[in-house]
Amino acid sequence: MRMVFDVDNTICIHTNRDYVNAKPIWPMINKINELHREGVEIWLYTSRGQNSCNGDLALIIERNEQILVDWLKR
Repeated sequence: MRMVFDVDNTICIHTNRDYVNAKPIWPMINKINELHREGVEIWLYTSRGQNSCNGDLALIIERNEQILVDWLKR
């Protein structure tokens, strides 16, 4: 089984697109981790940068990917 979750307003909340300092939503994160331990494949989805980068996927990745990866590691 696979479940897909949006990042913003699902596992974190940010103010004014300050993704570096986004606040985790621990009840949801804990539930997702529980599902993962039970064998569910977890995919995270985000549309960060779609508007500000005019849909340019390479630019979106350049501007946002590392910020999200670092946030998830923390």
